[in-house]
Amino acid sequence: MKNSDKSPFYVGYLGLPKELSAFYKLLIPFILLMFLLFSLWHSISQKSAGAGVWDLTTPVTLSGVMDTEPYPVLRIPSDNQFGMRSVLLVGLGKQPVNDVAIKFKGKSLALTGNYISRGGYEMLEIVGAEAIELLPVAITLPDVSIRTIAKTTLVGEIVDSKCFLGVMKPGEGKTHKTCAALCLMGEMPPIFVVKNAKGERAGYLMANTDHKSAAEISVPHVAKPINITGQIIRRGDQLILHIDKDAFGDLNQAERLAYGPSFAEEIYTANSQGNFCNIPVKA
Repeated sequence: MKNSDKSPFYVGYLGLPKELSAFYKLLIPFILLMFLLFSLWHSISQKSAGAGVWDLTTPVTLSGVMDTEPYPVLRIPSDNQFGMRSVLLVGLGKQPVNDVAIKFKGKSLALTGNYISRGGYEMLEIVGAEAIELLPVAITLPDVSIRTIAKTTLVGEIVDSKCFLGVMKPGEGKTHKTCAALCLMGEMPPIFVVKNAKGERAGYLMANTDHKSAAEISVPHVAKPINITGQIIRRGDQLILHIDKDAFGDLNQAERLAYGPSFAEEIYTANSQGNFCNIPVKA
């Protein structure tokens, strides 16, 4: 009995029939094109990992006055409206520099380290005792006494500043929760990232009502949308959210839906003061 089916049939040792060869010459480039288009779509649809900078290639030396409250910070003379810029100070890894800061509090220093920055915040990772140099001439700064601005309730997410400002990408959200908690346990300064009605994000440094570290009380609430009630204060060029252990509140389902996506897809805008934490707050 003869087979009346004339469809091309591939037999390995006979080579590919001309009809099938023409078909696969079209199919294979089409599949490759679809794969490339899918790869492009997938890459551009990913959430931003943030615009933070962590420069490990060129150590930076900054000169200013050491302060310890609410966290170690080098206050540097500036021509901005506050007469200074504040650079947060941290150690290697998840280590703070509290002991060094207390030792040199009020002293004029030149500090060398790895520069970290994001959205107007600046940080210096000090790499050892040799990174600290006492200056022979004292640096004069404007008054940095605390000025109260407003009591407010804000909705946002707590991050550890070191990772969020550039050391980790992403440095926020559930994927970073464990690392953030460990960083806060290591006394990295917490920042409360909020957003306004336009979706623009801003960050407030967090401190206890006695103007000390709020890292420990922030650990249980890190990396999830919450609301915080506290007092906004200004110290020098820094806006700081003063809180206590009862300041934290969970969002209900409707509030979480209204909050929208996490701030991983960020829109950071530095204002004229060069500090993105000057977002208007609701009194």
